[in-house]
Amino acid sequence: MPNLLVFRPSDQTETSAAWALALENAKGPSIICLSRQNTVPQSASSMDGVAKGAYVIHSADKPQLVLVSSGSEVSLAVDAAKALAAELRVAVVSMPCQELFDQQSVDYQKTVFPDGVPVLSIEPYVNYGWEKYSHYHVGMSGFGASAPGGELYKQFNITTEHVAAMGRKLAAKYPNGNAPEKRVHL
Repeated sequence: MPNLLVFRPSDQTETSAAWALALENAKGPSIICLSRQNTVPQSASSMDGVAKGAYVIHSADKPQLVLVSSGSEVSLAVDAAKALAAELRVAVVSMPCQELFDQQSVDYQKTVFPDGVPVLSIEPYVNYGWEKYSHYHVGMSGFGASAPGGELYKQFNITTEHVAAMGRKLAAKYPNGNAPEKRVHL
């Protein structure tokens, strides 16, 4: 749909920002997708970051891996980054609105996704669209299962342990900052 903004906020701060941006958006419709799962407030959650579509919510000096997610899975990404901290420098990106991120300058996009750093996306809802930003994706590839969130996460292997394991493999595949560029700036 032309000019559609889809927001998937990770916590109350991002939800407030998405609401304000949706009300201000005179160019087209907006959708705010909220989780049925409880969300964990993130200390680095940023209203300004939401306005840019994506931002680093958990930083790492010279990251060897970037985990990117939206919605309730941002906390899972942060947990996976912490689990990997003894082995890898891992940054986490919250991407509540891909459409707004795509409108940012290439320079800004490269501050979020540094050149050569492998990117792993985490999104149980759909894997479509994430290939623009990531080298590998953890999430569902089908539809129709219904159960409490924690059970579905285990069934589809969307867990801190699995994300950490896939992140470890992805970083090993591109050990010298030589991951190919995946981002598209339109």
